[in-house]
Amino acid sequence: MCDCLPTPIDPSEVPAGRLPRELVSDFVAELVAAMLNARIYFLDHPRVDQSLLSLTANLRDVGVDSVKISVVESFLVYRERPLLSASMSASRLIQSLGAWEAGGLEVSRGATLLELRALLEVLLTKPQPGEGVEDANRQLETVSCVNVRLLPRFTKGVLEEGVESPAQAVLVPIQLYQSIVDVLQSITLSVCQGGTIRFGPVQDHAEQVLKRLEDEDGSLLNLARHEQYDAFTFGHSVRVAVLAMNYGRALTTNHEALVRLGTAALLHDVGKALIPFEILHSRHRLSAEERREINRHPELGAKILIDHRDADPLAVAAAFGHHKTLVEAGYPDTAHEHHLSAITHIVKVCDTYEALTAARPYKRPMSPVRAYRIMMSMKGHFHPRFLRRFMEVTGIYPSGQIVQLSDGREAQVIRQSDGLLEPVVRILTDPGGARLAPDDQPEIDLSDPRREETLTVAEALEGERE
Repeated sequence: MCDCLPTPIDPSEVPAGRLPRELVSDFVAELVAAMLNARIYFLDHPRVDQSLLSLTANLRDVGVDSVKISVVESFLVYRERPLLSASMSASRLIQSLGAWEAGGLEVSRGATLLELRALLEVLLTKPQPGEGVEDANRQLETVSCVNVRLLPRFTKGVLEEGVESPAQAVLVPIQLYQSIVDVLQSITLSVCQGGTIRFGPVQDHAEQVLKRLEDEDGSLLNLARHEQYDAFTFGHSVRVAVLAMNYGRALTTNHEALVRLGTAALLHDVGKALIPFEILHSRHRLSAEERREINRHPELGAKILIDHRDADPLAVAAAFGHHKTLVEAGYPDTAHEHHLSAITHIVKVCDTYEALTAARPYKRPMSPVRAYRIMMSMKGHFHPRFLRRFMEVTGIYPSGQIVQLSDGREAQVIRQSDGLLEPVVRILTDPGGARLAPDDQPEIDLSDPRREETLTVAEALEGERE
C-alpha cells in the first residue's frame, strides 16, 4: 500500500451549495478518521496527515474564524444546534473529550498541521487521575499551540433557545448507533494490526438492533436516514444492517436467523479494512485502477472471516458475494457457478440502496424513488422477488423522510403501513407551516380506511433533518 502523502482536497470539487453545518460535519468526520488512523499507524503517518490537511480545507470552506464544537450528553453541538449526523460516528471523540472533562473543542482557521497533530495527541492520551481540561490546554501550550484548545464544561445550556435537546427523543438509539460504530472501529483496528475479530459483541449489537426495531417506534430507522459520510464506511455498515434486519422481519420471525442476518450485514464490508486508506477515503471519483483495488474488498473480507473458526458461514458468504450478480457478473470473479444465499441477496439489496440514497463527498443523496428506478433497471443484478419485497417493506417514503401532505401540513414518516404510498406519519406543522409542540404532533396512518378525511402525501421534502 502506498504511503505517499496524498494531495489535499481541492475545495472547488466540493458540491456547490453545501451548508456550513454540513462542512462542520465533514470536519468532525475527518477528525474521527485521523484519530483512528493514528491508532492504526502512528501520529505523524502520511494517512494521519491527509486527514489533518483535510481539516484545514474544511476550516477554509466553512468560512469562519474558528469552529467551536460543544458536547451535550452523547451529541455534538455547533452554533447552539445539535449535529445529529456527525454525532453518530463520533463516539470516540466524545469519549476523549469527556475523559478530559472538556465541554468541547475549538479550532481556529489558521491552525497548522503541527497544531492539529498536537490536538490529536491530546485526544488520544488518557489523562492521569485528577487531570482535566486545563491540563490538556497546558500540554497544547507547551508546543506553542495558539489555534486549538479544549473548552471547559458549560455551566448553562449550549442549545439555542427553543431548540429541544435531541436526547429527549433519540438518546437511546443514538447511543446504540455509536456503540456499534465503536465495535466496528475496534474490528478495523484489530484487522489492520493482524489481530482477530471478537464476534460476540457484533452479535450482541445485532440483538439490540432487532429489539429496537421490534419496539416499532421508528427511531432507529429514522436515524438511518441521516446520511453522514464517514471515512471508513462504518455508518454505511450500520445503516445496511438496520435496513436488512427491518427487511428480514417481514420475511421471518426466526430470531436466530435475524441475528445472523444483522451480524452478516454489519461485517459485509470488513474487507475494506485492508484497502489503502487514500483510495477508501478518496473524495474524488476513483480511477479504473483504484476501482479495481477497492473491488478486492469482498474477497479480502471473506478471507478475513474464514480465518476465524467461529465465523458464521453466512457472514462469510455475504462478505464475498454482496457484489455478485445473478448472471455470474460483478466481483470477485469466480471460476465456477456461484449461488447467492438468501442473506446475501438481502445484504446486496440493502447495500446498493444505502449507497444510492446516502450522501457522498461527490454527490447528493438520491431520493428513494430514483434509487428504486435505478435498481429495477439493473437487469440481472438483484433477485426480483427480494427487490420487490424490499421496496414494499422500506416504502416509497422511508422512515425519517419529511413529506408535505395534501392539506399543506408537513409530517415525518415513522413507519410503513399496508399501503405502499400511505405510510404512518407524525404531523410536524399546521397547514400554515407553524411548528407544533412535540405533545401536539399526532400520528396518522394514511392507509387507515376509517379516517373521515382523505389525506395523501403530496411530495417528499429535502433539506436538513437535524
